[in-house]
Amino acid sequence: MTKYLRREAALASPIYIKLIEACEERLTSAGVFSKTEVMVTTQLDALDDGFIRWDYIVEHIEREWNTNLDKLAAVFFKKNQRNGRADLRHGPAFPPERYPERYLAFGHGKKTAGYCIASETCNGHFMIAALKMRRNRSAGIAKKHDTVVAIGQRDNVPGLPPTILPPPPKAIGSE
Repeated sequence: MTKYLRREAALASPIYIKLIEACEERLTSAGVFSKTEVMVTTQLDALDDGFIRWDYIVEHIEREWNTNLDKLAAVFFKKNQRNGRADLRHGPAFPPERYPERYLAFGHGKKTAGYCIASETCNGHFMIAALKMRRNRSAGIAKKHDTVVAIGQRDNVPGLPPTILPPPPKAIGSE
């Protein structure tokens, strides 16, 4: 029998309390936190971050702070090992304010390496980019749904749900 870590038990444990405090401290000071930096700060870097239920931590912070945290990809936190500055391949040529989609962990094999507060005053560019990406994803899902419904209607399948998207407008002059 598999035993799952319950949310209440996890958030009450000293390890998760320490992780939440470190995340909140980084969010307060910088508006972002890296999972790796949090693990090092809390001296839990000997553990693999796969053992930590980051979704519990993120949901707890979102609920306590009444905010939304957006996922950031590893490229946002990438540092040049020699001088500690941002790597030139990802830094000045692609600033996060101008190219926020590059740094958000949405699709294309990007693994979540950290989170940022999504608000107008802090990381507003990430919030806008994430909303655009979510809107585009939902439009794609709605289009696929309508395609499947149209195929079902063509094949006379009973009990189909209605289409989501409105029908396209007719061209001017066509009847």
